[in-house]
Amino acid sequence: MNEPENRRRVYRTTFDTNAFVRAVIRKDNLANRLLSLWREQRFVLVLSQSIIDEVEKVLSRRTLRLKYQYTLTEVTNLIRLLQRASIIGVPASFELCRDP
Repeated sequence: MNEPENRRRVYRTTFDTNAFVRAVIRKDNLANRLLSLWREQRFVLVLSQSIIDEVEKVLSRRTLRLKYQYTLTEVTNLIRLLQRASIIGVPASFELCRDP
């Protein structure tokens, strides 16, 4: 598809909590590369507040912090970063599986 240079397609994406957890527990992986591309504004990251809350809850677990040697400061920094994403509301509550 030939698009004029000034009409770039805008991609929107979302990530599961697991991607953000992987970004913290391992520094050189695809999850971190994707976060870098987002910071470079290569796509729009779309999240719900519930995903951000879950990321914070999971990464704040003491057992994970001890096992993977990261700090609460790193968690706080990631949460602040994620707050810059496009935050959408979820219009209704629904369950497709045990994981909300």
